[in-house]
Amino acid sequence: AFDEHVALLFDLMAAALQSDVTRVFTFMMMRDVTGRSFPHIGVSDPHHALSHEANGRSNEPTKPVNFAKVNTHFVSMFAKFVEKLRATPDGEGTLLDQSMVLFGSGMGNANDHTHHPLPTVVLGGGGGRMKAMGQHKAYPGESMANLLLAMAQKAGAPIERFGASDRPLDI
Repeated sequence: AFDEHVALLFDLMAAALQSDVTRVFTFMMMRDVTGRSFPHIGVSDPHHALSHEANGRSNEPTKPVNFAKVNTHFVSMFAKFVEKLRATPDGEGTLLDQSMVLFGSGMGNANDHTHHPLPTVVLGGGGGRMKAMGQHKAYPGESMANLLLAMAQKAGAPIERFGASDRPLDI
């Protein structure tokens, strides 16, 4: 089942971080262009179709509600992973204190296929290198490349540019 698969992969990533098998991973919970539905949470519509109806222009008022339900479900699965990191001792803190975790979407508006603004969250203390812990910060008009450059530099990568970046964000 999808939820069991995602939970298992989150558990494997947490174990890999804890055992220092890796310090970097990427995980895409699901492709955006999928026809997967989620009947176990009451959503029988395919995900991709819902994403195009989520802006409120749908003739069916349940579409945006169901899309929100699916995204809330994704975030709840991610939250369990974050809680596992927070509950795992590591050095003088927790695995979450020692990590930087980026979670988000690659799509700002599915109808327009725009990549701005991207719903994104960065969690963790980065081993004490993250300044904005416990805060909500908005970066309107900023490039995702600037965020990724900042995270790479916080992780110790000796780089000055990443993709189309022009400066690291102050995180």
